[in-house]
Amino acid sequence: MLQACLNGNRTKHEHAAVPYTPSELAADAGLVVRAGAQELHLHPRAEDGSESLRAVDVAGALQAVRAQVPGVLVGISTHEGIASPTPLATLLATWTELPDYVSINLGEVAAPDLWHAATSRGIAVEAGLSSVADAQRLLQFAPPATYCRLLVEIAEQHLEEAMRTAHTILRTMQAFQPQVPRLLHGMNATMWPLFQVAMEQRLSTRIGLEDGLQLPSGAVATGNEQLLQQAAAQLSAQRR
Repeated sequence: MLQACLNGNRTKHEHAAVPYTPSELAADAGLVVRAGAQELHLHPRAEDGSESLRAVDVAGALQAVRAQVPGVLVGISTHEGIASPTPLATLLATWTELPDYVSINLGEVAAPDLWHAATSRGIAVEAGLSSVADAQRLLQFAPPATYCRLLVEIAEQHLEEAMRTAHTILRTMQAFQPQVPRLLHGMNATMWPLFQVAMEQRLSTRIGLEDGLQLPSGAVATGNEQLLQQAAAQLSAQRR
């Protein structure tokens, strides 16, 4: 499965094509789905462009995207960097429009609260693992029936270290929960190398401006559409 991660916490100062508003997210959703994306991951934004999990901002983003690409699964992030005076788990309980899944990072203190808030509302969970410690924590408190996928996301920028971390997490989870789907992705310098690993191991993966701005050639992509076109072309070539 190829997922498109449309914006993350990227700013328009980093790349002018980073989508903020519901209409921008919807437009990019249409482009990347036509390019080959099968699912979407996004970070809703407030009117000032900052990340937000307020009900009004979540609903605005989801409604616009679903109107553009009906039937495509849409997930959103719950990472702790989203500034809010209200706990994110409390905000989740107020949502009027529900995503198909949420990503919850096991390395964050609020993970158990977010997990309970999501599953109690029937929202699937993508379990974010960035270290072996995260994988071990997942095994301690979250039974497989409560999550839809393992999201192995590697932040290390040194390629050898990133590869080592990715393979260790994947081996750990394969030993305990081989039946759970896996999605592997890198960030910036490791985005395309880990995309290649995911292809070779036939894992799900993702590409988009959240994870990196450059094409495999090193040139800066024009936007999410070009990144997904490149990813879809590589996947197609690998299958032949």
